[in-house]
Amino acid sequence: MPPTDSIINSPELSEATVDRAPTAFSDSEIDDLKGELEDLLPSQARPGPEWAYGLREGMTRYNRIEGLSLGTSGTLPLPNRFSVRVEGRIGTVDREPRAVLTFYRGEPDGGWALTGYRRLDLGSDWARPLEFTRSVNNLLGGHDQGAFFDAYGGEISLVSTGRASRRTLRLFFEEHRTVSKHTDFYLQRAISPDDYMPENITALKDSVFEGEIELRGHRGVDPAGLMLSGRIVLEGGTDDLEYWRWLTSGTVALPPGRCRGGRPGHGCR
Repeated sequence: MPPTDSIINSPELSEATVDRAPTAFSDSEIDDLKGELEDLLPSQARPGPEWAYGLREGMTRYNRIEGLSLGTSGTLPLPNRFSVRVEGRIGTVDREPRAVLTFYRGEPDGGWALTGYRRLDLGSDWARPLEFTRSVNNLLGGHDQGAFFDAYGGEISLVSTGRASRRTLRLFFEEHRTVSKHTDFYLQRAISPDDYMPENITALKDSVFEGEIELRGHRGVDPAGLMLSGRIVLEGGTDDLEYWRWLTSGTVALPPGRCRGGRPGHGCR
């Protein structure tokens, strides 16, 4: 039997064969290689276009400005990790078309986007009157309290994500216009016909160039332990309207019951 070091000491192998310097790639080189490899994939292996309509992704909603608003959106992947997304909708009562067009490059955990839009926007950072569940409440009970205005503009945004954080930078220019209430219809009015939905706000007809930095973070992912999350937003604007503001919020989550010697569901109540 040949000795165990016969291959290492073989005269057939030169020093150049076994003594190689490590080779490293920069992040930009790796990204370029990813794009080239994606282009080599057969068309059936690439992500295809995605469409949303009906109850998907909030494409159907109801409020006192638009009435029943029906929308659709489509996302088309492009080479080199680019994609384009278009969303369009129209209200059945105000009959005003609104649309958003976005060009995006990056991965789910970060990238940049360029967006142009005309959309129904809100004067509150906390209310969510355009979500589907709120739309159901609006249709059934007339609980539409949203402060709406039309926003026309464009923005560029950059997003980066860490292990427990997310950072977003937005620069945008937009004009604001007042929108009026167009309907008082909701199902409960059959019982109380003298009740009406509230009037909408009067928006300042102005233009503003704005910048925004948003920081999000969290700690803890075990539902049986302590979980913390927080958000800080710094925003300022200039042009017809000059302002600055900051927002912050935080969440502390604890399990409903704690005991010694185990976890809930594992001999612990």
